[in-house]
Amino acid sequence: MAALHINPPENFTFPKPCNWSKWKMRFERYRIASGLSTKTGNEQVNSLLYTMGEQAEDIFSSFALSETEQDDFDIVLRKFNDNFVKKNTIFERAQFNKRVQLDGESVNTFITALYTVSEHCEYGVLHD
Repeated sequence: MAALHINPPENFTFPKPCNWSKWKMRFERYRIASGLSTKTGNEQVNSLLYTMGEQAEDIFSSFALSETEQDDFDIVLRKFNDNFVKKNTIFERAQFNKRVQLDGESVNTFITALYTVSEHCEYGVLHD
């Protein structure tokens, strides 16, 4: 059977850290589909850093991780999450409250967009 070649996601756009969650999801899909998730932690971390781009090296160095932690994919990913994901609940709620149904937008698409925007509003278990 021929091996399936899957391209990694584009480099992360560091000037737009708000895109981290989407980029991370793309990398996670790549990691699973390519078989990278079965490799050693060291290989996964190095693939993450390489795929993110050159600026990732400086950020990674700033984490001051032990040698063992540097080879732990979950720890490294958590550190990048802490670095890029800074929630501003007031801003997120304002975005939610400003969202209106666009011309030609279906009700289902609008509701899906509301659910997506509300994920970061910290409204708790309110749903539906």
